Amino acid sequence: MSNSKTPSFSIFNSKKTYKDLLFFGSGYALDTYINFFADNTDNLIIGKVLGTSSLGIYSRAFQLFALPASFFGSIYDKVVFPILSSKQSNTEKLSAFYIFSNCFSLLILLPISLILLFNAELVISILLGDKWLDVVLPFQILVVGLFIRFGTKINKAFLKSLGLVYQGVYYQTVYAIMMATFCFIGVKYFGIIGAAAGVLLANVINYIQVSFKIQKLLNYTYFYFLKLHLSAFLNYSPIILLIVGVFLLEYNDKLIALILTLLIILPLLKVPLKNKSSFFYESANIEMLKQVINNSPEVVKRVLSKLKSLL
Repeated sequence: MSNSKTPSFSIFNSKKTYKDLLFFGSGYALDTYINFFADNTDNLIIGKVLGTSSLGIYSRAFQLFALPASFFGSIYDKVVFPILSSKQSNTEKLSAFYIFSNCFSLLILLPISLILLFNAELVISILLGDKWLDVVLPFQILVVGLFIRFGTKINKAFLKSLGLVYQGVYYQTVYAIMMATFCFIGVKYFGIIGAAAGVLLANVINYIQVSFKIQKLLNYTYFYFLKLHLSAFLNYSPIILLIVGVFLLEYNDKLIALILTLLIILPLLKVPLKNKSSFFYESANIEMLKQVINNSPEVVKRVLSKLKSLL
């Protein structure tokens, strides 16, 4: 007969554990509430100042803009959490993964934003119909910041992984204030276009300030972080110059944009992958890509494996 004792349980086992859980949980909940307010401030202001008709136009532009970042963000959250949890106390590896995450964002979402910007009229016509062409310009302004929106999701994930939930609350509060201020000023003087520009500006500033905070905690310099972004834009500069040239010459017809996208822009997207001096070819990034592939769902794993085979 076994002499093993029946395990005992008590809800009063560890006050420190409950205190830590309460501290983290309350910070996480507060961050969620403030984030909800920040993400809806623009809608409240536009609806109040310009009315429901303008709000309908803006909300559709924002939904189309947010969709790619939300899609990649949900995948990133599922993949990244086990990786961050396993490296929580290793600053060097956390830094390497943070740089990899931003490299991947620039590699994938920057060209997507350029293609959507260039083909905005075609995208709106297909998804919403020709009666919604007023959505085109605010959508183009917002979609410029596509990689920045995803970058803020990366920043939030790292703040949580480092246990800095109340730092996240602080930055979310600052972001909410900026959203309300810039959006109100933009709406007041420039209508929906001003609102979209205000939202873009708030996201850019928030991305920069949180990245600067994370830089102080992790093992990389902010100069290197800026250099990384500059390198990405240089890699895609032929595409950027083509788009700017077409817009300046006012040849931005949706059929012309589609033809140029298929014949020129898509082939040019191979440049960062073929360029061995590309920002993505650092050995640490390749190693991190292998870890991400191993932690990904099967569908994502197949896509990432194809990307890895190109590198």
